[in-house]
Amino acid sequence: SVYGDRQEDNEFLEDAQHAYEQVGNIWTKESKPVEWARVRNNLGSVYASLGDRQTDPQLWQRAMSAYNDALSVWTEADQPLDWARAQNNLGTVLHSLGLYGKDQKQLKRSAAAYQAALRQWTLKAAPYDYAVANNNLGNALTDLAKYSKSQKDWEAGLAAYDEALKVWRIERQPLQWAAVQNNLGAGYATIGRNETGTESFEKAVAADELCLT
Repeated sequence: SVYGDRQEDNEFLEDAQHAYEQVGNIWTKESKPVEWARVRNNLGSVYASLGDRQTDPQLWQRAMSAYNDALSVWTEADQPLDWARAQNNLGTVLHSLGLYGKDQKQLKRSAAAYQAALRQWTLKAAPYDYAVANNNLGNALTDLAKYSKSQKDWEAGLAAYDEALKVWRIERQPLQWAAVQNNLGAGYATIGRNETGTESFEKAVAADELCLT
């Protein structure tokens, strides 16, 4: 059953949590800092997954703390790709906290973390990661815009989606491509409601029609 599968997955995640916590007690920040940072990053992902399944902000808070621990060791200069991955992970859990608490500050912090990751996850150096981070950034900014009512936030979010589409093409990643087109359509439709012209509505219709091709 679906419930049984989810229960089994939760047990697997809880086993992983305990294992990482035990390793973290052996590989300390002082004795093995790089390995400790990797364990803290992995443990953060376990906390975040459990938080998503249980909609538990305390688990998201624990994930945020674990990612920040990793970032206290991994630096942009010395471990740029690990640093970028932890920033992206941090952005994701901040996004969850922001949506749960309808907290614009957390959503802004989420967007800032994704923007930090994109300093290293460039289109040329890491194209798939570039698309992932830009899609995440688009989600954070458009969700922020729903609360801030800021045209600037909407436009920045849609621009991030456009960047993701430089990598995600219909012939290679059709599901991701369609999801981004759907997000673009929703965003342009929202902007269009606040405009006197029809340009944004036309873009919304075009994006929605592309989803149906």
